[in-house]
Amino acid sequence: MTPTRPAGAAPNLAIHPTPRAMNTTQASTKADIITAAMEITDSQQAKIDQLQQRQVILIGLIAVLTIANLLG
Repeated sequence: MTPTRPAGAAPNLAIHPTPRAMNTTQASTKADIITAAMEITDSQQAKIDQLQQRQVILIGLIAVLTIANLLG
């Protein structure tokens, strides 16, 4: 279950392990370790994609504000 946040609230940018993330121990099988690593990798990739989209938006905003400042 994913917690919801109020509309307009800033999203949490912290990278958290998935709720199902497991602890690996010496008793963990190779498959368990690979599965846990893939879950973390997928979570991190999703966060990277989100941050890259935000970076593009912010760069565009800087460009618009710079042009508006030069013209005004």
